[in-house]
Amino acid sequence: MKLKHVIFKNGILLGLILEHLNQEYNLRHISGVIAQFKDWIKTRLTWLDANMVGSDILSVEKNSAELVKCRVFPNPVVNLLFIESDMEIESFNLYNLAGINVVKQDGLCSFFMSANLAHLPQGFYIGKILFSNGEIATTKVLKK
Repeated sequence: MKLKHVIFKNGILLGLILEHLNQEYNLRHISGVIAQFKDWIKTRLTWLDANMVGSDILSVEKNSAELVKCRVFPNPVVNLLFIESDMEIESFNLYNLAGINVVKQDGLCSFFMSANLAHLPQGFYIGKILFSNGEIATTKVLKK
């Protein structure tokens, strides 16, 4: 058997179309192929999340024993930048390379936020995230 097509709908694997080299095939084998393919997809997506430019998962030390995890995406960004964290986000500020604050969002108190960067010119920016526990994370942001 040879994999010919993969069928997805809304990100869910619905099935595989196999090219049969001979007419005999084992359904258990097809289930195994699907399971292997799902595992490969999971591994690949995990690798992409960890290695794509701008897919930073920021880690900020808190109380020297725990870490605040924060994800800033997509990066590079076209219009909307999203930030999610396991600690409440108090505020978000974005600075251009001259140090001028170009985006300021205060009083968020949320685990997820978005910032509209459509009005900004292309270039590099520095993001500063303040968490409710007083910790601060910084990240680079590329605006396309």
